[in-house]
Order: sequence, then structure tokens, then C-alpha cells
Amino acid sequence: MKAFVAFAFLLSGLPAFAQSNDQNFPTPVTSNEVSGVIPARPIGDPRLTTYYFVFNGNRGDVFLNIVTTNFKGEIDVYTERGLDPRTKITIYADNPERETGRVVYQRRPEKLILRIQGRSPNDDPATYQVKFAGSFAPITGAAAENTNEFPDILDDDSDAPVKVNAVGTIIEEEKPETPVAETEDQRVEDAPVEDPVAEVLEETPVAETVDDSVDEVAEEDAADPDEEDKVTEDRPSSPRVIITDPLADLEEKPREVTVDLTGEKKAEDLSAVVTVERVPEETAEPETAAEGIIESEEIAEEEDDVAAADDPETTDPPEDDGKVPTAAPAEEEDESAPAEEDEDSAPAEENPLARVFLKVEMKDGTRLERPMTEVTSVNVIEGVLTIVTIDGETRRIPILDVLKMTIEQ
Repeated sequence: MKAFVAFAFLLSGLPAFAQSNDQNFPTPVTSNEVSGVIPARPIGDPRLTTYYFVFNGNRGDVFLNIVTTNFKGEIDVYTERGLDPRTKITIYADNPERETGRVVYQRRPEKLILRIQGRSPNDDPATYQVKFAGSFAPITGAAAENTNEFPDILDDDSDAPVKVNAVGTIIEEEKPETPVAETEDQRVEDAPVEDPVAEVLEETPVAETVDDSVDEVAEEDAADPDEEDKVTEDRPSSPRVIITDPLADLEEKPREVTVDLTGEKKAEDLSAVVTVERVPEETAEPETAAEGIIESEEIAEEEDDVAAADDPETTDPPEDDGKVPTAAPAEEEDESAPAEEDEDSAPAEENPLARVFLKVEMKDGTRLERPMTEVTSVNVIEGVLTIVTIDGETRRIPILDVLKMTIEQ
């Protein structure tokens, strides 16, 4: 890869400049041409390479001619003071080589910063070349002399103190051990030393003494068989874990518990719901029939009064107790008897609300009709028509589905 980059520079013959990636210390442009190479990133590294250059722009038009190869990114021009943007060029790597240009108009002389930010879309390096013309002015003087004062960057093959991968993780590498020349003192220390005592021990027989010691140890173990039990008793016993079944208590018979679902109220205090069935108007008898019954009863009462008036007044014979009956109590009894019969025979007063009906007509053609005697409440809450009847039934109808609602007789 390095050989290919060097070969590309030799063929192009373009001047190469030191490239700064710090915006506070951009690379000064001393000629009307800037070129460079952006090496390819490792696989999985999404970072972009950024270079900064500074040049002077006098009053007038500054022409930029840009030629890129295998480059994908952006090229920006903005002022050094205030970072006021002047132009932006977006370049795509769909073609192997692209050429474009831009004109920047300057109202007054000032320094401009050229930022090249991008990367190579594949494993081949990207190249760029920017030529200036028009009111462009290179950097001169002391600022141009500091072009080569950049820190030396160690190559990957050199002994760098710290190495990182594409995402910034430090790569630990084992340092090779450098051989150290041995001195005469170390050689003397490493030389083996002859021990006369070891030689004497090697010559003496040891097998018999070892056999005797083994027999003695076996006899001691046989003499004290209870010592092992004592030792095991003295050792701390390991903790035991006892597992119990938390559901074992559930095997007992369940207790009978009486729950009062009605709360604290007694059964005597609870009110019963009475359902009253009403006869529809079609099956009910007409009012004329009831009026005919009342008229017939009145005619019968008049006939009884006339018959009583035609009969002569008679008195009952006196009783043994000597009391004389009078006609006034008899008349009172006769008057009270027909009154009681009138009260019993008179029909119950009809509820006037029985003739009033609540009628709701839906948009789909369905109709709901209920007498007002059966309706407890009718209201509209949040766009919902709610109808509650005396039997506890609640009907909720969206108000958007209602075509018409009337209360009529």
C-alpha cells in the first residue's frame, strides 16, 4: 500500500504539503495548488479524515478547481475569523475521478480556511487536488516558514509506546526480550558446586531405614483407632441446608368463611327491586268503556234512591231492652254504604306521564321508544346519549348516530 502511494505521487508530479488536522493550526498554502492522499480506513472504522489549510483571499472572485479520485466527502471554505461559511462542495465516489469548480466572492481581504473532510469508500486510497486562481493570495512571511514544523508521527512498524485499533482500544503487545551478555561473575555463580556431604549420603543405604519408619507409623495408627473419630468430631461441621415445602400447610382442610357481600347492612335494610309490567295501549280498553261503567253505577244508585222514597216509612218493633230505634242512623248507614261502593268501584287515577313517550330515531333506521314512566334520566355527556330506565337498564348511544330525539304524546 505504501509503495502504491509513493508511486502515485511520482506519476502525478504534484507538490505535497504537510497536512494539519487541527483547525486552530491549519497548514498555510504557499502556492496556488494543494494536493494530498487520504489512506483507506480499516474495515468497520466509520471515521473521516479531515485536513485544514489556510490562505489569503483579496477583494474579488476566488476560483477553486477541485479534482478528486476515489474520494467521498465534503470540501468547505469559510473565514478564519468568525468561521463564516463561504461555500460547500459535496463529492460522491460514484465515478473513479471527478472534477468540479467553485467561485467565492470576497468583499474585503481576509484569511480563508479550506477544509477537506472525507474518506475512501474502499480499500484504495483517495486523492485530492485543489488549484486556486483569481483573487487568491498565498501565505507569505513568518507564517509560511512554519510549514515543516510538525511533530514526527511514528509508523506502525516502529516501536511505538502505545498502539490502538480503529475504535481507540489499546492493543497490548508483548515486548521481545533482549538477550544480555553474561559476565564472568554470573558464569561463576551459575557453575555447579560439589558438595562432599551429598556424596557421602548417596553412598549410604537408605532402603532399610525407610522400611522401619513405615512400620512404626502403621503400628501407631493401629494402636489408636479412636483418634480419627476425635479428629473428625473436632472439625467444624459444614452448614446444612434444609429445604421445606412452603405449600405444605395448604394440605389442611379449608375453613368455611362466610363473607357478607352486601357490606355492613342487614338483609332487612336492603331494598327490593319491583318490576311493574304495563299493558300497551293497543290492548288496553278504551276510555269510553270505563265511562260506561261509571254511568251504569250512577243510574243504579238513582234507581235505589227512588225506590226507597216510594216505600212508606216503617219502624222496627221495640226490642226487649226498651230502646226505640230511630231512622237517622239508618239513613247514615245507607249514605255511607254507597260511598264505600263508589270508592271501590271507581278506577285508579291514570299517570299523565303514561301518555308521554321518549322516541329516538337512529341514522341506520332503528327506533327506540319508551314511556316516560319507565325512564329515570336522559342526558348527553361527552357526546354520548345516556338513557336510564327504572329497571336499571342503561342505554348508551353515540350522539353522532342519532338522527332525531323527541318527547311527545
